Parts: sequence; structure tokens; C-alpha cells
Amino acid sequence: LRVQDVNTPMTAQMKGKVRQNSGEDWKEVKLTLSTGEPKRTGIKPELGTWFLGTGGASTYSGRQMNLLSDFQTQRQANQHRTITGFITEASNGEPLIGAAVVVTGTTKGTVTDVDGKFSLDIQPNDKSLTVLYVGYNSETLPISNNSNFVDVQLKESRALQEVVVTALGASGQTQTFQGEAASLSRAKKAKPESKSVTLNVSEVAHSTSVTYDIELPYTVPTDNKEYQVEIKENVLAAFYEYSCAPKLETDVFLTAHLTDWEQYNLPEGEANLYFEGTFLGKTVLKTQSTEDTLKISMGRDKNIVVKRVKQKELTTKRGIFSGKKTESRTYEIAVKNKKNIGISLNIEDQVPIATDKQIDVQYTFSDNPVVDKNTGRLTWKLQLKPLEDKKLQISYTVKHPAEWQVNMD
Repeated sequence: LRVQDVNTPMTAQMKGKVRQNSGEDWKEVKLTLSTGEPKRTGIKPELGTWFLGTGGASTYSGRQMNLLSDFQTQRQANQHRTITGFITEASNGEPLIGAAVVVTGTTKGTVTDVDGKFSLDIQPNDKSLTVLYVGYNSETLPISNNSNFVDVQLKESRALQEVVVTALGASGQTQTFQGEAASLSRAKKAKPESKSVTLNVSEVAHSTSVTYDIELPYTVPTDNKEYQVEIKENVLAAFYEYSCAPKLETDVFLTAHLTDWEQYNLPEGEANLYFEGTFLGKTVLKTQSTEDTLKISMGRDKNIVVKRVKQKELTTKRGIFSGKKTESRTYEIAVKNKKNIGISLNIEDQVPIATDKQIDVQYTFSDNPVVDKNTGRLTWKLQLKPLEDKKLQISYTVKHPAEWQVNMD
């Protein structure tokens, strides 16, 4: 995310990291990247029955124990069970991700997760499970009454040994290639190595994901190293606000407000921030937002200086019999815009709120801040010209019983 200054839009450069370990170099190939997560099941989880037990121990006679055992056996037979297990590859024991496990003869089933694990509820009349995975022989196994766990190893099918690919060349003539299909092994993590590749992209938004078709062919070696790919660049409409609460901290923070951001299909994740040609650090782009405006914190700007200084502190007591004490404070907030451009700046401060009828609070301000009477928060919305400075003032007086200790600051 790059911002030249607060008078220009934000530029968002989306990049991806690509690596492969298929055993074959990808030479001048076209790539499609997707925000989908194929390793996660897309099947909605179902709630099972929630049984509550008393947790207490009971004593039964021998005949009662037999009757209770028969009753529990019958009750369990009428209830569903949950079968769990792992689906792996027979040759190397690797888990098969996304393998389908269904009750034979039905459409009831599930798929394995990233560890090859599955969990499936079955009914008493279900007799067997069928395991299916593309490129592997299917397996059907009976459901045992003695175990709720299965471990299935699928063998690779030899039906895909020969592959014929017909391609349409640039001249319009067809070309045929024939050979044995390459076996794809799952990539393992490696230390990152970056290599920039500039690409053209066409974008398609689906109901649950976005795919990016990279039009420029490029090469990715089979070395399991990460290669950085530039996917696309968007210019985002934005307005910027500076904010400071000098009572807490005198640093000024910049926030970018993005409007109409949904149309750009921005992925959620980590982003690098650049402002006025300087790297500010990293942030997290939270695009799972229900708000119309997406807010991005751009960090601190040292070219705007704010100071809050106590100007006056006064304490007086009325007569001996009144029993009242009056305390007052006056603060000055000095603001200096050292930038060569105009800015919008929100200054936030506060006055105390009385919590007892015996406490009376009066206050005065300069420059008409917005006052929230419920919280005591004050907000000045300033428009500062280049190199302009400004001073604000806040005063408040608190009258309370003389023996009370009141926090005035």
C-alpha cells in the first residue's frame, strides 16, 4: 500500500508467492491464482445431539444391572455413531487431502482435511463406507460394530498412465503430445527466496473466492523456492485524517479511509505500508468488514507537532461552614503543521463527568469543539494550511465537598 501524500489516492499492489516441487520445471507457462482454500472442507458442519448426564453414581441389583445393560444396548442401537479415520496414500503414507468418504449407496458423506482425517455420522442401518479420490482406486469397507475408527490406504490408479494432450498452436494447427503422466508430490516449506515477475492479469470473482488468470507466461523451476509474482495494481479512492489525543500521547497518527473498496476484491492479509516514499512498517488488511469505509492506520507523522501544557492550577475554599472546595485547571494545546501541504487534523481531549450530585463541573473551550456530554470527550476538527500553527484552550472548574479527594488531571 503506497501513498505519495494526503492529496493523492492510495496505490495497492497485490503480489503472490508461487513455489512448486512437481519434479518438472514450469517453462513459459500461464498460471491461475485463487483465493480459494482447497485444503479446507466446504461442507457445513452438522450439530449432533447434546446429551446431559447426571454425573452421579448409582447402585443397582444384579437383575437391575442386566435390565439396564439391555436398555443401554438398545438405546445405542437406535442412535447414530460417529466414524473417524485417516485416508493416506499406500506407497508413501502421505495424507490425501479432499478425499471423499461417503456412506455406500447414499449421498451422505464428507471429505478429508489437511491431515487426511475425516469424521462422519452414520445411522444403525448404514452398512459400509466408500472412499474416493481422483487418480486412485476406490475402496469400500464394511462398518464394524466394534470400532468407530478406520485407517484406509488408497493405491494409485494406473488408468492415468498414458495422457494425450491436444493443443492448438499459434498457426491454428493442432499438435499432439503423448507421454506418461507425472506424479505430483506435495511441496514442503522452504526458506523464502524472492524473484519479481511483472504480469498481466484478468480477474474473475466467484461467490466464495476470486481467481486471477495471469496472461504473461513465465518460468518457475521445480526447486520449492518462493517466487514473487505481481498480480495487479489498483488505484484506490481515499481520504486521509490525522488524529491526536495529546492527553495520552502527543504523537499524531494518520488514518486512510477507503471508499468503494469492495469492488477491488482485496484479499485479507499482511501489507507493507509506504508513505511519502518511506517504508512505515507492516499492517494487516482486514477486508472481512461490514462497514462501507475501510480504515487503514498509516502510523505516526513526526512532521505534525502537538504539545499540551498546563497553564493554570487554582484551588480555593469557601467559608468554614460551607464545606466546599473549588479546583480549576487550564490547558493549552499547541499545534504546528510542518508539512508543505494542508492537512485535516482531529484533536481529542476530555473534561471530567460528575458521578455525584455534590460535584459540580463547569468548563469553557476555545474554537468550538464537538462536545459529547455523556463521555466528556472533546473533538476539534482543524483544517491546517502548510506550515500553519494554532493554539487551543480548555478550562474546567470542579466544586466538591472539601474533604473529598478528586482526580483533577
